Amino acid sequence: MAVSFSNLPASHLGFSAVFLFISIGFLFLKLSDRNDVGPGYWALSFLLNSLGFLFWSNILPFPLLANYALGEVFHVAGFFFLASGAYRFMGHAYRKWNLAFVLAWLALWASGLVLLGHGILVALFILRSVRAVLFLLTAAILLKPAGADYANGRKLAGYSMCFWAIWVMVYGFITNERLLGLSFGILVGIQILSAFGMIIMIVERKTERVEKTERHVERLEGLLPICAHCKKIRDKEGNWQVLENYIESRTTAEFSHGVCPECLEKHYKKYL
Repeated sequence: MAVSFSNLPASHLGFSAVFLFISIGFLFLKLSDRNDVGPGYWALSFLLNSLGFLFWSNILPFPLLANYALGEVFHVAGFFFLASGAYRFMGHAYRKWNLAFVLAWLALWASGLVLLGHGILVALFILRSVRAVLFLLTAAILLKPAGADYANGRKLAGYSMCFWAIWVMVYGFITNERLLGLSFGILVGIQILSAFGMIIMIVERKTERVEKTERHVERLEGLLPICAHCKKIRDKEGNWQVLENYIESRTTAEFSHGVCPECLEKHYKKYL
């Protein structure tokens, strides 16, 4: 199996620029809504991947294996932020077992990194295998929830992650020089496609919030047909409801009853 990272310096440098611009795009998504969890993680993820491709381009004055190792470190950090962003976006809080998993994963990944100078084939197999595991776990996070919440984005990002996990194991066996550029381009394309899925998730979340707000406004606006005597309100179905029931069923407001001074004087004067 050829060490493909040394064969595509120009492509890697180009990918570095592409991922830098994707990172900037996610940064602006974060700035548009500072409370939204996800875009900040993904901006940092693509920035780290951009730095990883920069090292893999071999234009920096380091030995080949040093460039590869440093690029690997930045890529792996980027993948973790990609997965963490998905984990947090889906509403999960960090737990103790997350740290245990990260430490175990990093130990296995570090063993592959150490083996780079000894057995390159075994090292690359370990490094790609642990990546595949991380991508599959991220896919599970995105695809496990049922329902329509961010469904299109979750499916695109989740299935892209699954394909990414498979392709990261397959492309290393491609040794034909004419196909190396295409195979690596497919690998990068899958990552960009997962980014599109995450962008769709963000858009779907914002759309859901807007629709929820519009439904809330629709419940409160417009002319209310109210009885001039008993003050009941007629709903869209033609049913007359007590004022309190009508408002409580359409808002979060609750009523507590009392007696105003005028009514107290008019109706309960003898008790005063």
